[in-house]
Amino acid sequence: SGGRFEVQIPRNGSRFISSDGSGSLATGSASIASDVPLGAAAILSVFDTQGRFQTEAGIGNSPLLTAFTLPVEVNGNLDTGVALFNPGSTPASIGVRLLDAGGNVVNTTSLLLAARSHIAPFVTQLFPGTPNLRGTLAVNASAAVAALALRQNANPLFYTTLPVTAGSARGRTP
Repeated sequence: SGGRFEVQIPRNGSRFISSDGSGSLATGSASIASDVPLGAAAILSVFDTQGRFQTEAGIGNSPLLTAFTLPVEVNGNLDTGVALFNPGSTPASIGVRLLDAGGNVVNTTSLLLAARSHIAPFVTQLFPGTPNLRGTLAVNASAAVAALALRQNANPLFYTTLPVTAGSARGRTP
């Protein structure tokens, strides 16, 4: 909800910040500013309605990039989500190419990501009707954005974070 808070971390120390998950289900993003080098990581944990652990995935830092590629897999049970965050003060135009395992362009789309905002669609939301596919998303942005990829298995539920690699494949038209 646009909240901002400050955390002091002692030299060579660490801080753990957690949420109890109460409130309505929402998406969000975080941006960290520091005047000294630091490392950051997040853990996305999912619990059922009785509070029993179901799954979790670790999330590392995400460097700001204007061109990157990430692996995707889509089938009846799996989908890949991509979260994009624009920390800048101007909108970012984003071009997305879906490539199959052979590097062929399957589909393309473009997005406009407002300043200081994020989106987090699944591949099947970006490209409705996507058939079973293993391949990559190649992304080019007009301004540096942070990205995170998450592979989700629906049943049984599990998440896996995927690497985001600097550089964007052009792909070829079959």
